[in-house]
Amino acid sequence: MLEPSQPPNSPTGRLPAENHSSELTEIQATLLAQLLKQLRPEWEVPSMMKLLWEHRTYAPFPALVEAAVKVARNPEKKTPIIIFKDGKHWLTDEKAASPAHTAAIGNEPPCEEHPLEDMSTCKHCKPLKKPAPPNFRDMIRAATERKTP
Repeated sequence: MLEPSQPPNSPTGRLPAENHSSELTEIQATLLAQLLKQLRPEWEVPSMMKLLWEHRTYAPFPALVEAAVKVARNPEKKTPIIIFKDGKHWLTDEKAASPAHTAAIGNEPPCEEHPLEDMSTCKHCKPLKKPAPPNFRDMIRAATERKTP
């Protein structure tokens, strides 16, 4: 039997039962937490429910499941908070297979508001955004070189 959680900061103590927006429902959160627990037994369901509640509007459920499973299947990822960080786990399989999206040079950060879209080409925000600076790739290259041991 699934264990429902009592996420903090919720007026009812539970995730919303109906999904009228891209907000995660209690059922979705519970199922995802249970699935992740099966993949990573050291990740506790109550902690994951709290994490999912805090990020309940982060991404649509199908994309969240896909990213979460990618993180859970990677033994180098020690904690589920990584699900909600930028990374290759948010890329579609098509983009993940493309060197332009996975190479250290040429990776474009995701849109802050829509993590499944690239920053400069987000179809939701493009009219509101300034173009990337002309030296954007050089900036990424320099940042990557500083991080590489």
